[in-house]
Amino acid sequence: MYVISRCLAGYPCRYDGKSKGVPEIMELAKREEVLLVCPEVLGGLPTPRIPSEIREGRVLNREGEDVTEAFLRGAEKAMALCREKGCSAAILKADSPSCGIGRIHNGLFDGGYVSADGIFADMVRKAGIPAVTEKEYLESIGKAAGAEEKTGLKVIRAESLAHRAGAFYVRIQGMGRAHHISLEAEFDDHDGEGTDYILITDDSFPIATCRFYELGQGEAMIGRVVVLPEYRGQGLGRKVVLEAEKWLSDLGFEKAVVESRDVAVDFYKKLGYHVTDGTLLHGPTFDCIRMEKDLSRS
Repeated sequence: MYVISRCLAGYPCRYDGKSKGVPEIMELAKREEVLLVCPEVLGGLPTPRIPSEIREGRVLNREGEDVTEAFLRGAEKAMALCREKGCSAAILKADSPSCGIGRIHNGLFDGGYVSADGIFADMVRKAGIPAVTEKEYLESIGKAAGAEEKTGLKVIRAESLAHRAGAFYVRIQGMGRAHHISLEAEFDDHDGEGTDYILITDDSFPIATCRFYELGQGEAMIGRVVVLPEYRGQGLGRKVVLEAEKWLSDLGFEKAVVESRDVAVDFYKKLGYHVTDGTLLHGPTFDCIRMEKDLSRS
């Protein structure tokens, strides 16, 4: 049985008193027995309500009121219902402080994002229940057209100065600005000779990128995988990584290595990467886990 964010099934329970109904999910809810939940309402918050975001482990609304306890209470009630009903999969509202999977708003109410799960989504994943956003669900049933077919996006091996500048732009906007990372921290010694870049553009506008460089012994490091916030959820991160792998294979590399943020491990596992020794690497901005993939088997 699916547990589904109630707003996706057409119920007006969001902070703004509206729904985010998705026709295919509404049809699923009619066709099958599902569990519809809004953790924020279950926690006692009204509809409509002041929008809230997570910052430094607490949930604050736009007026500065700490509503963490209501969010936790609602998430725990929703999890109790999941256990009672035996839910085995979840479809959750993207970017929500309760239900967001892998990405939520950054707590500054400025439209920026951070890589993290919402309160309820975190409990769902820790319970071992596979969870997807509404966009990922639509992709899984073939309802969302691929990004290239839908918008004419271009995937580019960035060998010109202009294309490399585009890659740097995406990193400044998508990471530096969103996470308050300085230029000196974002652009390190690896952004020089011997490093190559993948760039995706939308009508010549740069929107996604990654880089790679040689480690030695047939291995290369893929990193700085960034998609502009407004283009996320379309599989573009996957596209840049796969294109980097193709280029590496063309160059004769046998293994790709990544240092994944802990919240992105599942993303890389789906691409065929595996955790090496599980050691948590503490960086100045993110904690990462080393993973690798045998390109000869791709």
